[in-house]
Amino acid sequence: MGYASYNNFAHVIENGQFFLIRCNECRTGRILGHTMDGVKELDVHVDRILSRSQSKKKMSRPELADSYRHISDSSTLDYLTDALPEYDISLRVVRIHLAEGHYENIITNLPDIEFDIEDFKDLYHLRRNEENAFRDLKYPLCLKVFHSKKYEYVVQEVWARASSITSVLRLQITWTPDA
Repeated sequence: MGYASYNNFAHVIENGQFFLIRCNECRTGRILGHTMDGVKELDVHVDRILSRSQSKKKMSRPELADSYRHISDSSTLDYLTDALPEYDISLRVVRIHLAEGHYENIITNLPDIEFDIEDFKDLYHLRRNEENAFRDLKYPLCLKVFHSKKYEYVVQEVWARASSITSVLRLQITWTPDA
């Protein structure tokens, strides 16, 4: 489910890295357990227990029932297995006010000791440039939709499209109209 997924969060955490991922309002609300209606700014830590089961009988810690989040079988979560039916994850949810009526929700694992809510406004603008650069590559190369489903073939499509664009650009640069 895009970049803001429990699986992506877990992989980054398990690799000992930090992340700052933009998240839509609906997804942020599901992570928090309530809607974002009327919330102006926010900086909270949430501890979640991820599980494939919705049964309260299968919860190893029923006293933390509100912390459980069901992960459907169709959603990827590489750290949930038959041997490990639950995965604990600690996230920081930040909501910043950017402009009148415009807010941004960010899911992160950056420590609050080093990064306060004001720092996230600067960090947001830094990552925005990166996202714009990817957008500027994605649309001219037609990388929004792929025909292939397997990773190897998607990579092949990307290289084919990049090669095509490169060839066209070279032709444009070297072509001179007859006088």
